[in-house]
Formats: sequence, structure tokens, C-alpha cells
Amino acid sequence: MTRTARPVDRREPRDRGAALILTLFATTLVMIVGTTILTVTVNNLRTTRLSQDSGAALDAADAGLAQASAHLRTYGVGSIACSPTCPGGGYGSESNPTTVVLPGGASYRVWVEAKAPLPAHNPGRYVIHSTGVARDGRRTIEAEVAIGTRPLGLPMALFAKSFHGGGNGAVFQESIITTGCVWSRKHINISGTDVAYKIPAAVHSAQHISTSNAANRNCGPSNGSIHPPACSSDADFHFDQDAAGGPLGSTGCSGAVTSYPEFYGARDLDGDGTVDVDGSWIRDEKALRTLFSIPEKPFTDTQLDTLRAVAKTTGTYFTTASYTSGQIPNWSAAAPHLVVFFDLEGQPANQRLVDLKDLDGWTRPAVSGCPVQSLVIVIVGGDARLNGNHDMVANLVLTSGAPYGYVFKANGNADMIGTIYADQIDLTGTVDISLDECFVQNLSPSLVDTTLTLTNYREIDR
Repeated sequence: MTRTARPVDRREPRDRGAALILTLFATTLVMIVGTTILTVTVNNLRTTRLSQDSGAALDAADAGLAQASAHLRTYGVGSIACSPTCPGGGYGSESNPTTVVLPGGASYRVWVEAKAPLPAHNPGRYVIHSTGVARDGRRTIEAEVAIGTRPLGLPMALFAKSFHGGGNGAVFQESIITTGCVWSRKHINISGTDVAYKIPAAVHSAQHISTSNAANRNCGPSNGSIHPPACSSDADFHFDQDAAGGPLGSTGCSGAVTSYPEFYGARDLDGDGTVDVDGSWIRDEKALRTLFSIPEKPFTDTQLDTLRAVAKTTGTYFTTASYTSGQIPNWSAAAPHLVVFFDLEGQPANQRLVDLKDLDGWTRPAVSGCPVQSLVIVIVGGDARLNGNHDMVANLVLTSGAPYGYVFKANGNADMIGTIYADQIDLTGTVDISLDECFVQNLSPSLVDTTLTLTNYREIDR
């Protein structure tokens, strides 16, 4: 029997090629996902880098802010009085500011705007503008700087616990402030407008101002006191204040009240409901110190240590009263600021008098305009003498109480521009002491430090 062969079914499976399609689909999906991840990663990296650049730029701008603050502490505000158009560029130039490249390639441009400068405004107000750049990052910040005219709380005046007048002493554009008595007032010629307090230069005492000398050491209203009456008959004393004065409202001195109410109007300074100042009358030492913002001590221990350290770095720290002019560098435009410190505690009593005659290198230099210049002389445990026919521009601070802290009379013609803080000041002899706007504008950076206050920090491009 013959069998017929059955034909072979050669049809392909329906899913033939599906694996290739799935592979292509999966590959495409992987590529899409991978591209997305890569794009996101690159964008994240770029965002991270931009964020880092922005952070680095902000850090650079902050560095500019810190550097400008340090510049003001080191050189004062005299060098930027011409802001914002100071010639030659620098911190006082908006168009050509100080530019510094930092390690790593970042940089900053910084300048200081004299918004309401010293001495016309008290305190002076300045704005620091700083722009930092780091690769693609650029940040701009501003901060206001307030600088007061009473460095470290020191009064911008002649201050002591007592004053002795006599001879041909004269004080110009500066006031005498004392917690004690003033003798021989007629021999103290005070004139002009007080540059620091913006009032007529005068004598302000927490006790009594007397026309008598100090021979009997009797400080009281019966010993030649200029008050009463409240308005002294001597026109040179019209703006003087002491414990024996009184209201000026209906007197020939009433102009003091209307023109300068902050100092001569009736005021309750401590808020206890009683008047502490009224016309030519000052209640007591507390009222005097409050009225003129005078601290109990010229410096804190920390501030004194800082000044001591500054003097040591310049080789002008002395433990004896003797020195030579060659040991103290003269003023120069390259080094316009100096601190001289005499630490005399422990020395014999007859070796504690510092004669300032050898500081003849610190006169007002003969240059145009107002030169950048400041000298601070600190004497601990000793006395000082203005002496020797020389001129000097300085803050003189004697920190010790009696029996030290005495500024002796001038032998010869002495001329001083500046301020004095002492226990006792003797103006007998021939000495002229004055204050001017250039001096106030150039407060010593070593004294300005604690009155330089940054406020209103702003990230302009935030």
C-alpha cells in the first residue's frame, strides 16, 4: 500500500522578530533615560558650579568689605574726604576703586562713599560698596559705616579733674571739661566755636569756676566764683557752666538756651524726674559726664592692652620717661599714624615725668589741604609736660589718678592741636591748645576702632 506524504508546515512563528523590536525599544528607552539623566546631571553640575561661583563671589565681596573696614581703621577717613571722585583711584574713587585679586582667581572691587562725612556730621556716615567676582559669579554688597567723633568714649576736649590757669594760656575752638574746680579763669583765654560739640568753646565744671588762683585750694562759691549770677557779668564767661550757675531764660545769656538747647536747656538726663542741667548750672559729676559722654576711665583694660600692643609693633613702647627724638619716627605720608606708649608704673617717683619736647616731628605738615595725620600718646603711671617751643598734633591721654596724671605748665612757647585727658592740667605759662576740623577728620585709627560700626548690610543683587 502506498502512503501519501503529508506536506511539512513551514509557516514562521508569529512573534518572529519581536525580540529585535523589544531590544530596539529598550535601547531607545535606555538612551532617552540616560540622556535625561546626563542632562539633569550636567544641569545640576552647572547649577552647583554657578552656586559655588556665586558663593565665592559673595565671599570675595565680603573680603572687600572687611578690607575697606580695615583701611578705615588703619588710615582713618581723611584719605577719602574727596569721595566719590578722589584722584588716582583707590578707596575714595567710584570710577576707579581699589581692586584686589584673591588666591584662587576671585577678586573684588571696593570703594567708600562719604555719605555724611565727618566733621560736618556727628557721627559721620559712610557706605562701603564692594563687588566680588569668581568665574561666572558676580555679587555686590553694601554696608553703612558709622564713625563717631569721640574715640573710645574719650571727650574731644581738654578734660581733667581740675584746671589751673595763668600766664598766657589760650584755648581755641575747644572746650575745657572738668569734674573738679577751675582756678584763675581770667587767665584762660577761650574763643571760637567748639569743633567737636558745635557749641561756643567754654568751661564746663561739675564743681566751681573761680577767678582766684589755687593758692588756698579752696574750691567753693565764695572764692572768686563766676556764679552767681547765672549769667556772668564777664562776657567771656557767658557759656561757662558749673555747680553754682542757674537758668538763663530771662538773662542776657538766654541766647545759649535758644541756640544750643541740648547743652543749655533744662534737661533731666537720667530720667529720674529732676532737672540735671539748666542754663549755666550742672548738678554734679554724673550730669557732666552724661551731658558730654565722658567715661569713668579713658580706656578699658582691653583697649589699653591693644594700644600697648600697637606701640610695641612700631618700637614706640617705653618703660622709662626718657627717650630721644630719634626713637620716635617723624610723621610721613607713608606712615601718618603712630601710637607712643609710656608704661611708668613701678618707676621711682622722680622718674615719671615725660617731657614732650622731643616729639617735634609731629607738627602739622606744610602740605595743601588737610593731611592724614594722628598721634596718640598714652602715659600710664606718670606725668607730662608741654614744653620746648615746639608744635604737636596729638591725643594726649594720662590714665592714672593723683598723684600722677598731671600735665605740667609749659616752659617756653608750646602749640598743640588736639585733646588732653588727665587728672590735672596746669595751663600756666605760654601755651596755645586748639582743635580744628582737620584733627577731628583724622581721628587715630587706634582710637576709632570701637566706634566704627557696620550696619545695614545689603546684598544688592539678591
